[in-house]
Amino acid sequence: MRMAGAFTMALLASAPNRAQTLADPKQHKVVMLEEADLCSHGEWHLVFVDEFNGTELDTGTWLRFYPYCMAYDDCEASRTHGLPNEMQIFRDENVVMTGQGTVQLVLKRGTPDSWFSFTSVYSSGMLHSRMPFAKGRFECRAHST
Repeated sequence: MRMAGAFTMALLASAPNRAQTLADPKQHKVVMLEEADLCSHGEWHLVFVDEFNGTELDTGTWLRFYPYCMAYDDCEASRTHGLPNEMQIFRDENVVMTGQGTVQLVLKRGTPDSWFSFTSVYSSGMLHSRMPFAKGRFECRAHST
């Protein structure tokens, strides 16, 4: 099984041209927001864009795992999302840069593989931004087969 996703990510914010910093995964906390209109309705300014034009993922901008457990990927949830219904292990090699403006998140079925106590025959790719943000407008082009 193979699922290829092509992504281009742009982040727009209403803050007037403030410099953005990248989050440290050790301090990056997961934030859940209840339904609300948190977006400013004023003028938007582009603060982040990635067209994925290179042949290597910019690991200064993107993580290929969830930054749980206050460290990089040193716990079960970072590569399994920690949900009981998740069936895959997120692997770096399943994030493929095409060099043509897309990144592919590849889903594979293979021999059983383990991450800490979690075992699965499925692996896939995922991307998590290091950019800290609380609100804004997001634009993404994606294709799924």
